[in-house]
Formats: sequence, C-alpha cells, structure tokens
Amino acid sequence: MIMGIDAHNIRGNGGSVIHLKEILNNSLPERDNFDKLIVWVNADTFKKLPQKEFIDYVVLPNRNSIRSFIWQKFKLEKEAKLKNCNVLFFPGGIYLGKFKPFVAFAQSMLPFDHQARKIYNLTLQYWILFLKEILMLNSFNKANAVIFVSNTIKKQVEKINNKTFTNSKVIHHGVGEIFKQKENRKRIQDKPIKLLTVSSHALHKNLINLVKVIASIKNDGYDVELKIVGPKTKYGTGELLKEVKNIDKNNLFIKILSEENYEDLPGYYNEADIFIAPSLCESFGLPIKEAIVNKIPIIYNSIEAFKEILNDNNTKIECLEFDGTKGDLKIKILKLINNYEKIGKEVENLNNDGWTNCARETFTYINKISQNI
Repeated sequence: MIMGIDAHNIRGNGGSVIHLKEILNNSLPERDNFDKLIVWVNADTFKKLPQKEFIDYVVLPNRNSIRSFIWQKFKLEKEAKLKNCNVLFFPGGIYLGKFKPFVAFAQSMLPFDHQARKIYNLTLQYWILFLKEILMLNSFNKANAVIFVSNTIKKQVEKINNKTFTNSKVIHHGVGEIFKQKENRKRIQDKPIKLLTVSSHALHKNLINLVKVIASIKNDGYDVELKIVGPKTKYGTGELLKEVKNIDKNNLFIKILSEENYEDLPGYYNEADIFIAPSLCESFGLPIKEAIVNKIPIIYNSIEAFKEILNDNNTKIECLEFDGTKGDLKIKILKLINNYEKIGKEVENLNNDGWTNCARETFTYINKISQNI
C-alpha cells in the first residue's frame, strides 16, 4: 500500500503545518497498514518535516495559488500513478484533479462561517475565502471520503452543503509530548500576572478587543502582562500593532511575539497564569488542548469548536466561557485573578490526546477507504 499526500499548499506555522508534521512524525507503516508515503510539499514546509526511510518527499518550488492549482489539476494524477500510489490524501482540503480514490481533510472553518467571514468584507481575503468554500465543497463532494477535524466543522459543512457525508470520520488533533509538563506549579504567585494567547494575528482571532480589555484591566490597577504568540498575517497584524502602540507605546505589558517556532511554545505555556482563547471562528482550537495539558486556567469565547474540546476532555481546571463581548471578557479575567486560590488543580487525562492516536486513526481510515473501492 502506497499512500500519496498532496501537501504542497500547506504553508506557514499554523495548525495545518503542525498537523502534517505530527502525523508524519508519528506514523508507523506496520501499525498503520501502509508500505510507503509519497509526500508532495513546498520547499519551505519541507524543512519542518521529519525524515524517515519510508517517506519519499517530492519537493516543489514555492508557487502562487494559481500555479499550484494548475499543477495539481494537470500533473499530480500522472505523478501519483508513476509512483504507484493506491490512494491520495489532501490535508489542504482542495483537489481539482481526477485521481481516485482520494480522501479530503476539512480543517478550515473560516470559508464556511459566513458570519465570521464578514470581518473581511471589502478585502481580497473575503473573495479568497469565498472561492475556497466553493473549491472545498467541490472536493468534499467528489472525494471517496472526508476526514473532519471536529464535529463542529462537519455540522457546518453539511449544513451549507445540504448533504450528510456518510463516508466520513471525525479525528481530533493531538497534543505533542513536549507540552505535557510533569509538575503542577501554583499560578498567580508572582507579579505580574501572566496572560497568554497563542494565535495568528488574523482579524477573526479577535485580538484587538483582547488588548483593549487588558489595557482596561491595567488601568484599574492590576499588574498584568499579556503575551500574544503567533505568526503575522496580511489582514490583522497592522491593525493589531497600531492598537498596541496606542495603548502600550513602550510594550511594557503587551508583548507581540511573532517569530517563535512550534518548539518554543511549551516555555510560554509553562510560565502562563491564565490562557485566553478569544477567537470568533475555529474549526478546532489546538492551543486550548495544549493549555489543558499544562493545567492552565482557560477563558474562552463561546464558540462550538472550543466547547467540543472542553466537553470531550473532562478537566478539573478552571474554564470560564465569555460571550464574545469585551465587557464579559473583562469580568471573567478579573474573576480568575481575584479567585486565584482555586487555580491550578489537577487535570484529568485527555481523551485520545496524542498525535500517535491521530496518525493511527488517519492512516488506518485512509487505508480502509482505499481497500473498499
């Protein structure tokens, strides 16, 4: 069994790259029922992926979206057949060609969340998301099966598509071993009180409202520090930096850290007192799982993806939901700060938390689809 993975359109430092890296790193041919993986990948992402004897990488030049679509539609099928691929997997969710069988992966909610998408009105990003919705729905409908990263995105896609995907499976992301600290340290014992969010700067991540709330809490006399760890984005970084400059000119209590690597994240979780997830739209929310295993109290926006993670994992740490408004976010942050003696309890084991489980489920399911064709 030879599996092909078209990951040439997976870029950056976000969840898609982490997912690709971790399932490859945790794959095992004899356990997952394949002999070899053929992975098409762009030059930048290739540098971040594990090197294993059963993985053959086809490194492609970094192309723009149009050239990528042309290559995928007209050349990938031929290349896959030459390499004797029995099945193709598309973690980016889009496939325009004719190779069969193939399995698509749905892990991007924003194209399907029409309300959140309005944030990008009058920008090119809005039309990119509009096009992605069309292309992804087309791919999902043509696919022999679809893997969804959460029940939340599965329900949303089926609602928009007016179709139930009978050949489908929900497989949650895992949490890397590097995030699992062994000791349960006491929170909010030293000043300043350290707040953390791990997120890109995209507008729908709701970071501008977050920094406004932190500024208000600081003005009320609380000694707080917020760290935002995540990559820059075309739509969001400029607006965020402008707001931070207005309220914290010398970056005394709001730190924007956009060059950190995945391997750097455990240190930020380890020192954090409170984790905040303010995003307006997510298909999953991997940082919340990482915060849970680090036993950090969590304040999260009341979106379905976050609720799914927290409901799926029986945690005893303090988790407070806010209603999306700045006022309620401030109330919940102050509640945790003023009741710090309750913070730092033990946490139950996560359900299916490892990337090994995610990799096993993913490759076993792809193999099953291939065998049943």
